[in-house]
Amino acid sequence: MIETPDGEKAQVFNGGNLKNPYLNGMLFTVRNMLGYSRGIEKLLRKDFVKNDDRVLFHVHDPYVLGLAHKLKRKFPGSHVVYDRHEYYDAWRNRLGFSSPGLLEKLYSRCVDEVVIVSRDYKGKIKNLEERPVSVVPNYPLVRSFSPEAVKDKLKEFERTGRTEAVYFGVLNLDFDRDIRLMFELAEGMMSADERINFTVAGRIDHEGVWPLIKQAEERFPQQMRYLGEIPYSEVVRRTQEAHLGFLLLDPSNLMFSEEMPNSSNKVYEYLLSGTVPVVRAVIDDSQVISGCSLLFDRNATKEDMLKDMLELTSDRERMAAMMRRCYEIGSTLSWEDFSKEYLNIYERLFRSM
Repeated sequence: MIETPDGEKAQVFNGGNLKNPYLNGMLFTVRNMLGYSRGIEKLLRKDFVKNDDRVLFHVHDPYVLGLAHKLKRKFPGSHVVYDRHEYYDAWRNRLGFSSPGLLEKLYSRCVDEVVIVSRDYKGKIKNLEERPVSVVPNYPLVRSFSPEAVKDKLKEFERTGRTEAVYFGVLNLDFDRDIRLMFELAEGMMSADERINFTVAGRIDHEGVWPLIKQAEERFPQQMRYLGEIPYSEVVRRTQEAHLGFLLLDPSNLMFSEEMPNSSNKVYEYLLSGTVPVVRAVIDDSQVISGCSLLFDRNATKEDMLKDMLELTSDRERMAAMMRRCYEIGSTLSWEDFSKEYLNIYERLFRSM
């Protein structure tokens, strides 16, 4: 049992000990089918839920839908909110099979409302077509980001010629991110200007990433750094110290689609940090941020992207103006303002109980 600073209590369970998170998810699903949910039900009744309580289960992961399905049957009148932050039907393995998509189909009938993050999403929610949908954008907590850090960075930027490019996130060559292109662009920038640094942090989920890191470190020992996995507080601090931030999706991936716009928390963190996003993806709010970002479509070549990035880093006045504009826009896209929609959803569902 853990308790948050706000007094909320949470019980942490180990869903699996395998290195592959997808296998852990399927293992958890099978365990639920074999009766694991009975232990969760017993714990809920002992420590959290009284017999006459109205219960709302909030699910963030398709691999937990099976558990929610079982628990909903055990607690009459309960409701399930499914917070779907990803397009799970597009998550397919090398054989073209989507285990998260299958779970959504199997357990869709237990879901009372779906939450998505993209305001620009126009289609139906595949696998959950008949469920009511609400939108809560994937914006960061403004209070986690210091305005003073951005001001200090801008003052320092005007005095020096240094540029810090960053990427903090999962490092996987088989997922939607174009990690290989990111390293090629970073090496091109560092080769062209020794005042440009590149810092990367995050979990490595693909062995093929290590050669990319080692090559960059060997070629640019004074400019390239891989920090491993770091806590979120350090991600925030280093993002606020940076000048450029990468989000590059692979155009060959199903996630690169006009029908599945990306509401990337990473982009909004860059904005709130006064860090210019370098984006190749279909994203929400692209028109809003186009004046303070480098946005590329699927047809952009590596050479064209590198040229635009170097032109920006060599024009310090233009770059400083874009950084200031990033912070102005980012300050208006806050989790604090939009999270109230969750209360509206909960109140609506409780009234229907």
